[in-house]
Amino acid sequence: ARLERDTADQVAEVLIDLFETTASEQGPETEGRTVEDLLRLHTEEVLEGLAGRPAVQARMGLILGIVHRAHSHFAESRKLLRSALEQRLALAGWNDEESLEIYHELATLEASSGNPAHGQRMLRHSLDLYRALLGTRHESIAICLEDLAGSLPPASKERARLLEEALDLRQELEPVPGIGTASSLNALGLARMEEHRFDEALDLFRRSFALVKRDLGEDHPFSLAVQTNLAVTLTQLNRFDEAQALERRLVETSRRIYGPDSAIVANALNNLGASLAAAGRWQEAEATFGESLALARRWLPPGHSTLDNTARNLAYVVEYQGRTSEALALLEGLTADGPSDPASRASTEAQLAALRLHAGEVEAAVEVLERLSRRLESSETLRGVAAAAQAERLLGEAYLVDGRYREAERVFRRTLGSAVEVYGPQHPLSAYSACGLASALAGQRRTEEARALFADCLGLYSAWGWADPVTVATYRGFAAGLGDS
Repeated sequence: ARLERDTADQVAEVLIDLFETTASEQGPETEGRTVEDLLRLHTEEVLEGLAGRPAVQARMGLILGIVHRAHSHFAESRKLLRSALEQRLALAGWNDEESLEIYHELATLEASSGNPAHGQRMLRHSLDLYRALLGTRHESIAICLEDLAGSLPPASKERARLLEEALDLRQELEPVPGIGTASSLNALGLARMEEHRFDEALDLFRRSFALVKRDLGEDHPFSLAVQTNLAVTLTQLNRFDEAQALERRLVETSRRIYGPDSAIVANALNNLGASLAAAGRWQEAEATFGESLALARRWLPPGHSTLDNTARNLAYVVEYQGRTSEALALLEGLTADGPSDPASRASTEAQLAALRLHAGEVEAAVEVLERLSRRLESSETLRGVAAAAQAERLLGEAYLVDGRYREAERVFRRTLGSAVEVYGPQHPLSAYSACGLASALAGQRRTEEARALFADCLGLYSAWGWADPVTVATYRGFAAGLGDS
């Protein structure tokens, strides 16, 4: 314990020296740089300066690896963590908590941004290593369970079981519930939200927030994260007034704590914009997304998930207001900006194809969507992502517009079955596929089947704030051909 404390103290001293050095070097070359820029600039220099202190160098490699991962510098993070692990293993071997900590960070990095299947195997091994070293009733075991759960598909039964196990363990370790229990409640709430069990998610987030507020206050970063999850869940429950009131408060709190110009404010604005869009308030959503995107472009590297997501959201609401060419320009600029997460890039490609379809470029859209659907289906790591279902739904819509009704029927039957399984029959995405199937049946003159389906789904889909007006018009056109209005 003494050695660990001394090592941590030495790391702290190095960090202090780093910031004192950068502060004394202020000038034209450093003015306006973020802490991220300065750390990136000095990473190699700092580690070289610790060459004679391997324990401190390994710890610093872990810390810098975590920092680079947080800023989407995945290759640099991976290099730092691998080097730190090699150093620490040479010093202490595998029966050492710090060795396992570095290995676990490397596993979570692989699972989230490298090779997800390999990362998941590493996380399982990490859990086994921690159990062998610390036993089964330890805080680190709960963390391992939650991180392993995070690497599994949202609908996975094992994912829910692991999170429930982590919560039970945290409650056992904390007779008076504290931050550990709050963390597990929040993680389980996210799983329930992904399962579209929103009432349960809301209860879990509220319980988590009560503990975080008591122990850390309303303005702590963890508290803000849990409140954000609360607001998103309220939006999913169509409780838009409550959601937007909370999200506006979170925007103002983030501005007060982090300043008006930060990536955290950009994320808060993006969440508010999504709630406004879901409520059908597209002009307000456009202004909010635009402000968020401007901040994200200043503070986040090209390809960052928040930047990409905000740009796509802005493109949606711009298109929904009839400005397809502007939306196309936004997304074409996004794909040219730089590399991004494969799932995020797939979402952008699918949305671009939808815009081209709605602009009348039917043949090109079909070709892109067929190719994208095949690629996602054949990828072990991307098969279950939201972009895969999005691409397939859009392919069905493209077949409809192209008059290929039997192919559209086949696609929409498949997407409808998947949507009902994941979201339930009354979710707008289930209604989207049901309307597509009804349109395909109408195109084949199977009138009674089509009419019955439209009666159940067209109103539900049309009322959804995120429903594309062009798609709604397409579906209404097929329904009108049956004599329905």
